[in-house]
Amino acid sequence: MKKALLKDTFRQIKKSFGRFLSIFLIVALGVGFFAGIKATSPDMKLTADKYFDDYNLMDIRLISTMGFDEKDIKAIERVPEIEDISPGYSVDLLAEYEESVSVVKLLSLPMDKVEANASYINEAILVEGRLPEKPGEILAESGNGINPTFPIGSKIKFSTGTDEDISDVLKRDEYVVVGLVNTPYYISFEKGNANIGTGTIACYMMLPEEEFNLPVYTDVYLTVKGAKAVNTYQDEYDNILEPVKEKLEDIGEVRGEERYKEIIFEANEELNKAKEELKEAEEELQAELSKAEKDLEAAKRKIEEGERELLAKEREFKSQLENGQKRLKEEERKLQAAEAEYERNLKLFNDKKEEALKEIEVAEAQIEKGEKEIESKQEQINMLKESLNFIVDEVERLKIIQLIEYGEQELEKARMEIEAAKIELEAAKKELQEGEKELEAARITIEEGKLRIQEEWDKLEINKERAIKEFDKARRELAQGREEYEKGYEEYLKSRDEALEEIEKAKEEIAEEEEKLKDLQKPKWYILKRTETRDYIDFGMNADRIDAVASVFPVFFLAVAVLVSLTSMTRMVDEERIHIGTLKALGYGNLDIASKYLIYAALASIGGSIVGLLIGFKVLPTVIFNAYRIMYIMPEVITEFNFTYALISSTVAVFATVMAAWLALRSELKEAPAQLLRPKAPKPGKRIFLENISFIWSRMKFTQKVTARNIFRYKKRFIMTVLGISGCTALLLTGFGLKDSIVSIVSKQFDELYSYQLAIELKADKEEDDPIIQFVKEDNRITDYILLNEKIIDIGKGSIEKSVNLMVTEDSSRLKEFITLRERKSQKAIPLTDEGVVLSEKMAKLLDAQIGDEIYIKDEDGNKLNVKITGITENYTGHFMYMTNNLYEKVFGEEVNYQKILCKTSSTDEKFEDRLSEELLKFDNISSVSFTTGVSDSFNETIGSLNYVIMVIIMTAGALAFIVLYNLTNINIGERYREIATIKVLGFYDNEVANYIYRENFILTLIGTALGLVLGVFLHKYVLVTTEIEIIMFGREIRPISFVYSAALTLLFSVLVSIAMYYRLKNIDMVESLKAVD
Repeated sequence: MKKALLKDTFRQIKKSFGRFLSIFLIVALGVGFFAGIKATSPDMKLTADKYFDDYNLMDIRLISTMGFDEKDIKAIERVPEIEDISPGYSVDLLAEYEESVSVVKLLSLPMDKVEANASYINEAILVEGRLPEKPGEILAESGNGINPTFPIGSKIKFSTGTDEDISDVLKRDEYVVVGLVNTPYYISFEKGNANIGTGTIACYMMLPEEEFNLPVYTDVYLTVKGAKAVNTYQDEYDNILEPVKEKLEDIGEVRGEERYKEIIFEANEELNKAKEELKEAEEELQAELSKAEKDLEAAKRKIEEGERELLAKEREFKSQLENGQKRLKEEERKLQAAEAEYERNLKLFNDKKEEALKEIEVAEAQIEKGEKEIESKQEQINMLKESLNFIVDEVERLKIIQLIEYGEQELEKARMEIEAAKIELEAAKKELQEGEKELEAARITIEEGKLRIQEEWDKLEINKERAIKEFDKARRELAQGREEYEKGYEEYLKSRDEALEEIEKAKEEIAEEEEKLKDLQKPKWYILKRTETRDYIDFGMNADRIDAVASVFPVFFLAVAVLVSLTSMTRMVDEERIHIGTLKALGYGNLDIASKYLIYAALASIGGSIVGLLIGFKVLPTVIFNAYRIMYIMPEVITEFNFTYALISSTVAVFATVMAAWLALRSELKEAPAQLLRPKAPKPGKRIFLENISFIWSRMKFTQKVTARNIFRYKKRFIMTVLGISGCTALLLTGFGLKDSIVSIVSKQFDELYSYQLAIELKADKEEDDPIIQFVKEDNRITDYILLNEKIIDIGKGSIEKSVNLMVTEDSSRLKEFITLRERKSQKAIPLTDEGVVLSEKMAKLLDAQIGDEIYIKDEDGNKLNVKITGITENYTGHFMYMTNNLYEKVFGEEVNYQKILCKTSSTDEKFEDRLSEELLKFDNISSVSFTTGVSDSFNETIGSLNYVIMVIIMTAGALAFIVLYNLTNINIGERYREIATIKVLGFYDNEVANYIYRENFILTLIGTALGLVLGVFLHKYVLVTTEIEIIMFGREIRPISFVYSAALTLLFSVLVSIAMYYRLKNIDMVESLKAVD
């Protein structure tokens, strides 16, 4: 190319910088959007792969139905392809913190490797705080670092949520959070479900493995040699892991057999030991029972003997009492008789005494008289004796002596008589005294008898009272003894029954264990590759969704950009016709002349491609990935220059722009310079179709007629402008339509089609009088329920075979109260009958099946059972087939076992659901509890991130629409400089000139918008069909407001472009524009 032409090329760029810039921007936008969107999925996967590799995410995870012992670990270590192995523990527990309880996944942390700064599998990334340094310290999940579930310093109290004691799992039940961590094993905020608490795992925590009390490892994590060298989302990664998985499966089979034998042997030993212990316990129990029976029998005999003895004593006492009373009464009678006798004797004595006293008195008087007579006679004698002294006469004397002697004899006789009388008197007195004494003695005896008898009565009463008290005491003691005996007997019976029950229970447990041992399955190893884990698949699916969107949308986007670029170059060549003729006349060759415009096109497209690639590869992946970081814990996105997408997009853009210039030039260069130097002859005027409609044409103003002729006479300009605008409107409507389709999944599935709020999965099939059924019947929080059988089966038609969830209801007439079966387009309800099955719409499409077709169902033995499709129901998430219980029994030849309960609840409040879930999970037969609010929230989060992507697409489409409108308007004004200058010369004001142009643009925009809305419907449908993943069907409807948004944005951009172009129209120089250069 000659230097002059090269300079001219750059002068041309400067002169038409607006056109150059528009081509540059359109190509940059188209290429950048195409390359950026297409590169987002690989960049997301690259970022994830680097994150996984940097923190040593496991390649394979092993789980066993019976855990792993040291022999298992050694067997795994012998696989040569394994690079590293990390056995560990994981368990679901309830964590109590500040009066709230959450379900957590507790993972073990190999502190020996952590402290040695050695690499280990599933490394913990310390975000805040420190690592555990002493027992009782734990790490909690950091998540996104905002409001962690358990902040540093939290005191956590753990429990199992079951009957199992926490000491069987951990060495202590309380721990303090000292650090917050992340791990590549959990990149999603969703941690799955659990069989305890609310049923949903809130977060994970990490604890030094020394703090666990489990007898075997629950998990084994492996890394494989060479796996880090490839991208984890490439097939080559799976190819590296698959042989290792196969070897591990073989080891699992061998170790399962060995472990099975070990377990059987150990279990039999344990059972034999248990049987021996049970036998000893039975013998010991029998001895204790026998002893207890003897003791109780002895106690009973003792009580009975005591009762008999008491009765005998009571009888004896009663007899003695009666005898004593009888004796006392007899003595009283005798005493009374003696007293009566005493009274009689006293009276008689008193009578006799009176006589005796009288007689004594007489006697005493006689004695006294006699004594006096004696004294007198003695004196006489004495006188006689004295007279003897004077009498001498013997005879006289003798006579006197005889007389004295006679007198003395008489005196002696008198004395004797008196003495006798005295004696008799004394005797009488004595007799009297004796009588008095006897009477006194009798009286005393009677008094003493009375006192003695009273004392005897008193003593008898005292003894009676004492005896009664003693008898009462004895009775109480006997009653107490009897009560204690009865109580002891009851306790004995209770203890005996409990002991026998324990024995029976132990026997049953042994029998159950023996049955379990008979039914014991060999330990099964579940070998999960990284590519089979939930978070990996979820992240990969989201990246694939971006790739699915990128497979259609950016291509159409790029096509619009290329079309507009092609239009720009074609019109530029048309405008340069005279200049090309001048160059030809000056002797420049066709190739030299063409090179100017080809370089112009190449510079604009290559420059736009470079800028577009630089921005697209960096900005779009970053924006989209950051939207997904709302759902995932990931580092900053790694963006790399994708040569393939760069080459494809740039080549298409540059080739299309350059080829457009070449095609436009080729026809021009064929003409002679003389023809080129003359302006193109205007096309002959033709009547436009509106002129044939007189009642419209006659009512139109002059300016309106000019506008109509300008629009419809220049068909090429009309078509290119309408296509450009319609393409942008179609892109906008597709973006808004995708947003509607994605958002509608949740609302339609969980608000319209599902009328239930709670799903309960049972571990075993429902039994009669199941306590769970009683609970859902009686609990007022559950307003209604229905039983279902749900299982995954394979169905097919022809050579196509897919998996589907078979739903069999207990009462098909009530299914509509919980799940709505309806046609999507007509909204007509679909009845569930015994004639056939109802299939979800997406599954019907995958099988290419229609209503009335027959499909087959594979049973457990692989037999194909034919059923007829009687309905295809609207459904958006998952694949389902509905069948009546009668049809199920007819097809499968067995009764339906219901293991799922759908419930309606009185509230959807989170706390309400948590409390209800916690109560339900206490039932042993419940395996899981899920609420539709939780499932819909999860879908909302997943779809919400895709929604951000759609918003990026909408904004980019809007930017493209603005640039396209700007470019087309700019070209339109550039082509019509002379025309605009002419009408200015004719006296048109600036506003009239602007309206003259804007009127055309506005009509073209309206036509393009209308056509774009129609095209957008078809493009939306095509994008949906192309981007849908297998398990999800997007909504097919576009909301009316989306049509309004798309049209309004297009018109808004048209207005903005018109405002921007107003000043260009105003600044057109009439003189310069009317110079005869052209």
